[in-house]
Amino acid sequence: MKSDNCYGEKYREKSFIPDKYGNNIGCYNTFEINKDFKKVKQGTKKFERMINILYFNNDKGFLNNTNKEDIINDFEEIKSIEQYNSIFYNKKIDLLMGYYWDGDGTLAFIDKKKRIFINTDCKKDYIWEEL
Repeated sequence: MKSDNCYGEKYREKSFIPDKYGNNIGCYNTFEINKDFKKVKQGTKKFERMINILYFNNDKGFLNNTNKEDIINDFEEIKSIEQYNSIFYNKKIDLLMGYYWDGDGTLAFIDKKKRIFINTDCKKDYIWEEL
């Protein structure tokens, strides 16, 4: 059985193009996306689902947060910021990928089996978690 780290790194390798030095730590030292991935439009179900995963680190949204009004306002603002709009889909392998960079990178994938893998510190290859 593969670990979360194996899946996350395998998907990262498929998603990003190595930099000119051969480094392929996507969402850390390279941000060039593989040509098979197409940008996902805002307002689509894929976009909204990935925003939930990136922002709330889950697939359900608010969970037990008590101040939902503030979170909704933050959430709407975040959706309009370019760094949070880096969401791509590869139809050939049915892989949805999203990331944002705010000094640290967060990277997430939803694979064809609908499993979700997230890494909240992209320079590390060993903190992948399946949600």
